[in-house]
Amino acid sequence: NNKDISLFDIDNFLITVLAPAPDSLTSTATSTEIELHWKASECGEVAGYYLYRREAGELFVPDSCEYGVPGYTGYSKIATLDGRENTFFVDDNNSEGLVQGISYCYIVTAFYADGSESYASERTCNSLVPGFPSLLNTSVTTIDAISGSIFLSWAKPRNFDTVEAPGPYVFIIYRSEIPDPTGYVVIDSVLTADLNDTTYTDTLLNTVRYPYYYQVKMFNNTPGNRFEMRPGESEIASSLYIDIIPEDNQLTLNIRKKAPWINSEYVVYRKYNTVDYIPVDTISTNQYIDAGLKNGETYYYQVQSFGWRPVDGVEFTNANWSHENFATPVDNTPPCPPHLTVRSLCDSLVNILTWTNPNNSCANDVVRYIVYFSPTMDTEMDSIASTSPATDTTFRHYPIDGISLAGCYAVSAVDSFGNESARSAYFCVDECPLYQLPNVFTPNNDNVNDIYRSLNLNNVIKQVNMKIFNRYGQLVYETTDPDINWKGEGASGVYYYICDVYEPRISGIEVRALSGFIHVYAEGRNENFTK
Repeated sequence: NNKDISLFDIDNFLITVLAPAPDSLTSTATSTEIELHWKASECGEVAGYYLYRREAGELFVPDSCEYGVPGYTGYSKIATLDGRENTFFVDDNNSEGLVQGISYCYIVTAFYADGSESYASERTCNSLVPGFPSLLNTSVTTIDAISGSIFLSWAKPRNFDTVEAPGPYVFIIYRSEIPDPTGYVVIDSVLTADLNDTTYTDTLLNTVRYPYYYQVKMFNNTPGNRFEMRPGESEIASSLYIDIIPEDNQLTLNIRKKAPWINSEYVVYRKYNTVDYIPVDTISTNQYIDAGLKNGETYYYQVQSFGWRPVDGVEFTNANWSHENFATPVDNTPPCPPHLTVRSLCDSLVNILTWTNPNNSCANDVVRYIVYFSPTMDTEMDSIASTSPATDTTFRHYPIDGISLAGCYAVSAVDSFGNESARSAYFCVDECPLYQLPNVFTPNNDNVNDIYRSLNLNNVIKQVNMKIFNRYGQLVYETTDPDINWKGEGASGVYYYICDVYEPRISGIEVRALSGFIHVYAEGRNENFTK
């Protein structure tokens, strides 16, 4: 405790604890997908793993306090795997197919139940093994539900051992209606001596609604020496297909394909009340929103893609037509909720609701409103009315006899297609005096104000505990009747009361204590009053 030199000190530090990165991330490529493996995290609390991918680029080296894989690195999250032991993933680009000739890099992180994320692992990079044969086209050539056709082509195979496989050769064509390796069946074969026979047309297909998946395998067809050449390296390519999502006055087209080439451009064709398709737009992504359409009308679409791919040092270009698909725009988007206000007219026993018209700000086809009510804040709301047209934005709620004006309200808007908006913010009112006790009455047998009664708004009070005392503190009257009905037995004078009132409020039954004085004027009464 030296007065000149302090021998101790206290300071505050912010400490970030980061979990270690998953270890030993490796990748193995085939002609259609890349398999990824890594070691299970050494931390037992790991809830699972995030997997990130990007095309090859600069190496990401995280800072000492940098967790996860930030967006500036160019990596995108492609998978979430639950479970500490779930350390295997097959990347086929979500069944859309990776592209030949591109190097893909991967990073994995561990995540925890509290939302925290570990350091990023070291990256692994890989490219698809060149397909054999390399597919170039899967183009729909005839649109028909029964006799449709699809054109296939592939590059002439090169760089193989012609001594081991002197030919002749045969290409075996496989087809599947699902993107599952177990679903492929042989549909035909193409015999060739010089490998220049690299096209095939598949017929009797439904090219209106369904995509198809193809494989082409090459066999040496020498008598007595028939075998598949470079097994396991055949590619998969699907025909181009359009998924359509109907929306209000528009259709969203998602263009699907599984192919080992890059599509750099799509031309969208549309048919509506015409014999032929007409081009409506050219896009570079696989999604197109066709807006400004008429709800309830049917629109037909076909897409032509333009792509490219490198094969054995040669760049091939291709063009492929999609299947035909159609859809009808429909309004399934609810309008925005109205903004509600409520005020009570206590003397008139009415609550007046007023709200905004969404057609003036965020909608264009609201046709009516639904009014919801609950007597308390804790009970479920019930619909009590439906009002129209959209310009009628006022409603008067008269509670039935015995029901309080207190309550909570909400309003929703409904459009012409029956879509109901979210309800407005609840608006609760509880401002009216439900129960009052007069301070004077005249029990003089003139049939005017001869009985002391309460003012019970809408008869909502069902129970009280009323005690009336004279000036000497003696209890002269007691009742649980909310109407009181005291006849004023006794002399004129001032009396004191206390009354517990059980009131229905938006929070439930609340007990309110009242107290005050009652002035009794009984002059002229034909009775003898004694002290």
